[in-house]
Amino acid sequence: MNNQDSPELNPPSVSHSIPDNFADLVTMTTAVVGGLKTRGKFLNGIQNTAKVVQKDLTLAQTTNVDYEAGRKLLTSSLRPAFQTAQANVIKYLPQVKRVLGVNLGGEWNSGWHDAGFHNGSTKLPLAIATRKQLLLDLASYFDAHPEHESVEFSVSASRCRELHAALTSTRAAVEAHPAELKIKRTAFVKAADALRKRLRTTISELEIHLDRDSPHWGAFGLVAPAFKNRRRAKNLPAAETVAATRDSHSATGTGAGTESVALTR
Repeated sequence: MNNQDSPELNPPSVSHSIPDNFADLVTMTTAVVGGLKTRGKFLNGIQNTAKVVQKDLTLAQTTNVDYEAGRKLLTSSLRPAFQTAQANVIKYLPQVKRVLGVNLGGEWNSGWHDAGFHNGSTKLPLAIATRKQLLLDLASYFDAHPEHESVEFSVSASRCRELHAALTSTRAAVEAHPAELKIKRTAFVKAADALRKRLRTTISELEIHLDRDSPHWGAFGLVAPAFKNRRRAKNLPAAETVAATRDSHSATGTGAGTESVALTR
């Protein structure tokens, strides 16, 4: 078979529609792979073998799992972790303020300024960025004044840095998520499109190797094109057409393990 006749490069019209829904696409491709495994040896020269189609199917399924996991990650893990980190800081800073008040007094002074309260007030900040900076300032202050730390209330330079690191990393993870999810989605869409193309060209090859009324279409999970046309003409339910295909297949006496009729024209 030369390139001009290659189904990959110049596929004939396909008698079967390729699903847009990914779950349906996987179901259809899996059935075709099963047929290629049991009937492939009788399809002389077929390019889209079971191994080739399965490779594209596996990649599409893998990227889909990765994308779906990424979609759930924000609500199941990243955002809750960020909220927990914020809650820990909100709970911790008032404890620090009470401990500092014992040593620095209740009114703002230069000591409070050295501890990180630079706005002329001992009021705790509300903005995340300002809270992060205050934690770093407090850590430096406790490094210089370890006597002002409190074991009882876990107020220390190390705890300030620990909370700062948690708040920073969890916030960064939430902010980075959209870009990372976009990469995962792009990979999935590309793999799914490649799988649809593979399935389309595989069915095109089957149209070359199988008669339009061949009972062997059923081995690929597909209705013979002749039956599909007949169903359209008579407006028959799909279940009746599939049953007719199975009856025809049974009448030939050719099962998956007892193949005795060549599938090529």
